[in-house]
Amino acid sequence: MMMSKAYKISFEMILFIWFLLFFTLTIQDESNKTSIYDSTSNLRTHIEQFGQAISSEYWKTLTKDKSILAPWIAYSSILNQINNAIIDMTSESLMQSDLITGQKISIECEQSMTDFLMALVRQESWAYRVIDASGFISSGILLGTYTNFGDFDECLHAGESSPNENINGQYCLLKYHAVVPTNRTHLITQDLIFNTTGTSLESTFFADFLRYAHYFKVRQGRTALCLPSGCSKKDLQTIVDHLVQIDRFIVTVDSCQTLADIEHFTPLQISILVIFIVITVSVVTATVIETLPLWHNNDQNQWHFFLRRISIKHNVIALLESPSAENFASINGIRVLTMFWLVYGHAYLLSVKEAFRSSTRFIESLFDMKMYLLFNAWPAVDIFFIMSALLHSYHLFKLLQSKQQINILRIILNRIIRLWPSLWLIVALIFIIPNLGQGPLWSEMMEQQVNSCYQSWWMIISFTANLRSNTKNLCQVHTWYLSAEFQLFLLSFLFIFLIYRFGKRAIIGMSFCNLLFCTIISIYFYIKRFHPTILFNQIDEMQMYREMFEIYMPTYLHLTPYLVGIVTGYLLVTYKSQQPSPRMPRFFPYFWIPAILFILLIIISGYVFTTYPQTPMIIQSLYAGFHRLAWSLSIAYIIFFCEITNTGHLVKDFLSSRIFTPISKLCYSIYLIHFIITWVRYAYARQPLVFNHYTMFNEFIINSVYSFCSALIIYLLVECPFANVYSTYIGKRHWVIGEIRLKASRSDQLTINTSTAVIKDNNNKSMTVIEMK
Repeated sequence: MMMSKAYKISFEMILFIWFLLFFTLTIQDESNKTSIYDSTSNLRTHIEQFGQAISSEYWKTLTKDKSILAPWIAYSSILNQINNAIIDMTSESLMQSDLITGQKISIECEQSMTDFLMALVRQESWAYRVIDASGFISSGILLGTYTNFGDFDECLHAGESSPNENINGQYCLLKYHAVVPTNRTHLITQDLIFNTTGTSLESTFFADFLRYAHYFKVRQGRTALCLPSGCSKKDLQTIVDHLVQIDRFIVTVDSCQTLADIEHFTPLQISILVIFIVITVSVVTATVIETLPLWHNNDQNQWHFFLRRISIKHNVIALLESPSAENFASINGIRVLTMFWLVYGHAYLLSVKEAFRSSTRFIESLFDMKMYLLFNAWPAVDIFFIMSALLHSYHLFKLLQSKQQINILRIILNRIIRLWPSLWLIVALIFIIPNLGQGPLWSEMMEQQVNSCYQSWWMIISFTANLRSNTKNLCQVHTWYLSAEFQLFLLSFLFIFLIYRFGKRAIIGMSFCNLLFCTIISIYFYIKRFHPTILFNQIDEMQMYREMFEIYMPTYLHLTPYLVGIVTGYLLVTYKSQQPSPRMPRFFPYFWIPAILFILLIIISGYVFTTYPQTPMIIQSLYAGFHRLAWSLSIAYIIFFCEITNTGHLVKDFLSSRIFTPISKLCYSIYLIHFIITWVRYAYARQPLVFNHYTMFNEFIINSVYSFCSALIIYLLVECPFANVYSTYIGKRHWVIGEIRLKASRSDQLTINTSTAVIKDNNNKSMTVIEMK
């Protein structure tokens, strides 16, 4: 009984849809001859007549047929008559339009649409699946639900039940938006194009609807249209342009997908897949051989030693090893927490806001101060700059302290080999992932990445990705950090040599230059009228990316945290090399208070600048110039305090917890892969998510788990095997070329040996230069 009722409701919904089409076509010619009131009054007569006709046909059929299927036979008869009437009218309209007479659509499309209409008359299942899979206007428009994806999978498989093998379902995503009457370019959330205050619309639902009208200047709603695959994207756009002729309302066909689109691989994609398979098979084979009893404890065999270095078993053990005292265990906790903070923030940043249900809730969340503590992750990346500089300078100062000589070329090569394998893998993945899945937003999100990566993949590999300025070039945009960090890494040798040569005088001079540099940045931001940081209240996301290229990605903006990290590394070397260790001033622990206050103030400042966009420009500029200095000093203090404090301190014990050790080693791979994970999940989603912080927290958890698992695979198959092979056969050899000898006396000069390279065995343990994490 319940099933019968459900089918009846579904059928009545189909009847209602067809009735709307019938009614629209029926009154089209009369709409300009009568008033709205009269037309509305006449609507009741049309509905009553229509209802009486349906009822008459229904009971007429039931009188003749007493079987259990009689009601459904009646429904079929009613639907058949409606179909015939509507198809007759639409056919007449189409024959008179220039779509057919002007040959604006292809013959294939015309034939497939004819087959579709005839299938509707015959009530074939596939034709009604095409209608059922299409998206229509969604509920919740007043709360920002502007997207309806329809049923993606039903559409693609609709043609499978057709007797004609040439008929296949095609899913087309349509974008629509209204042309907003304004010439303003940089719109923010607080702007109002239609101010209804004091008008008759103030207390109506139009006030709520028009409140966010300015979003339609750059944002677009989305709906789906399912149709036979005989019509191309161009054909559909022609039909849409002909049917939708509404002033200031634009509908565009964004993409069309069929099942056949996923089957074709280019030679480049095949080559990438072959390389992936070869690497995977090699590592798995080495793991299997390394576990065989015949090879157990046979380290004298060079072949076995090589297999062991790339085996999963060996690398898992290395992953779980606890850090030594020299490896700064507290940094592991900071690195992991910062990484997941970034993943959480990017869950908000990378989402297509208008593809959510109730998307206006995102706008409202911008004015919730406590939420800024979670998703305002823009300052987090400077923590990585600090840690990278600290670890690099610490190991370099330790090396100079023991040997008074370093080899710059070897250190640079160590860094490149450390970063390249996983980086090449991530670049290669973006070329093959688009052929491994489909979804409503798949073409919009993934093809954009592929097209931009075809043009600029070399910028990622050459560590110049932060120098791009075209918003159409968004290939793996998060790799800008690696480029900026590598550029600062190359520059760091100058600062390290100055500190080693002149000691405290160099630190004082660099501190003064740092303050001067922050002042220059403030003046520059004031002159250019830049925002102090990236603000979420901007309507145009492309404008946000343009600002990222200008006020977030440039290398010089992150010089301050990098210098603070270098100096902190020097201070740690100095402190730990003195025996007994010098005592810190009694007031030193109380610096926790300003450090925490600075951190909270900088994070919440994003809320202030978002909520109060009219904040004086001088305050915004001073923030832009000096907030990284305050942030860096606060983070550096926490690291320094944890590293000079003995066990027993709550913060140090937490940050040094062993649970952070393996995750910390995966942070580089997590950083690289989490963007792709987020893109794929949003592109694959079959239905819009309901926007609220609970949903976004779930997205964060899912993205984190997927990113962690993917990073573990990357670490065990690519990152660790390549690093082990390099350190075993190249990294442990002594290089004469590029070697620099330096003494910490005032009269010594730098001498660079540029003689022919001599490579010889050296049993000393190779230096590990860490590490973007």
